[in-house]
Amino acid sequence: MKKTLQALILASTAMATTAFAANMSQTKMEDIVHSMATKAEGNKGYVRFEYQGVTMLLISDVTHNRMRIIAPVATFADLNESHKEAMLESNFHRSLDARYAISDGIVYSAYIPPLH
Repeated sequence: MKKTLQALILASTAMATTAFAANMSQTKMEDIVHSMATKAEGNKGYVRFEYQGVTMLLISDVTHNRMRIIAPVATFADLNESHKEAMLESNFHRSLDARYAISDGIVYSAYIPPLH
């Protein structure tokens, strides 16, 4: 879990400092991911990539001015109650563009800032 969070933080920070200072576009963002990733594949608006050994998704939507970087963190069943409570509290109190989510029994970390 720690490795995934570290990779997500590094990837999102690198993208933010590299690109969001200037005018960001879907193409620029995808170019950054392709340049940083060890593997990357996908179409415009959806790129599956690997960064520091962690598989992530970059999903962008120009119409709604949103982007997401999503990475699996852990299996939900493997988390204890204090981890679950900490994630919910973080979603509410401590995070602006970062969130935790659950899908198909997997906990994901999602970074969801505006595209522009």
